[in-house]
Amino acid sequence: MSQSTTKTKTKIGRPSIGRSKKELKEYLKLRSRIYYESPEAKEKQRLKMIDYRNKNREKINAKKRAKRSRDRLEKNLKRIWSTRGRI
Repeated sequence: MSQSTTKTKTKIGRPSIGRSKKELKEYLKLRSRIYYESPEAKEKQRLKMIDYRNKNREKINAKKRAKRSRDRLEKNLKRIWSTRGRI
């Protein structure tokens, strides 16, 4: 054995460990049911999702504000250019 061989991962994502897609889906459902039976885990997940939604909302609102300010600037420039006879 002069050459060194390395094992490479062929698939991207969660390893299926010999399960079909249906079996994997059922397994994941069952696993999450068991996990979320505990009230601490349920509450932790609820708070995590609230944070996620707040961050997402902030991001969306920032994009909207940026678009509004761009549109406002464009409108003001058009008004200035039209009064000076450039348009």
